[in-house]
Amino acid sequence: MHEPPDGGATFRIVTFTKEMNTRTPEEWYEVHQQVNSVHIPSLEYLRSAKHPSMHKTDTLNYFTLISGRLWALTEKEDVLLEPGDAFVQLGCMHGWRVEGDEPAVLAAILINAKTD
Repeated sequence: MHEPPDGGATFRIVTFTKEMNTRTPEEWYEVHQQVNSVHIPSLEYLRSAKHPSMHKTDTLNYFTLISGRLWALTEKEDVLLEPGDAFVQLGCMHGWRVEGDEPAVLAAILINAKTD
């Protein structure tokens, strides 16, 4: 489950490795299907996106990077997160890219923010 249930929240710790940086748009499309993303980007979008990990959720997200270095990507600005950095994101297209060889470990709280 990628997103929390209606009115709910999820907490997870995710480890990103540098191998994610070289996944193809087709591989990322499959990942979105496997985790049951609500908004699965089209292959056409993923092929033209700044990074094929880009996706959208109907959530308010609180992220804190535990270790490694990780780019938080959005359609406008990208931010390089370092250990201890926090990032808050609300329902926009976003993705991730590992900086360097060390895996990036990210703590995430996703709160349902569906407005319809």
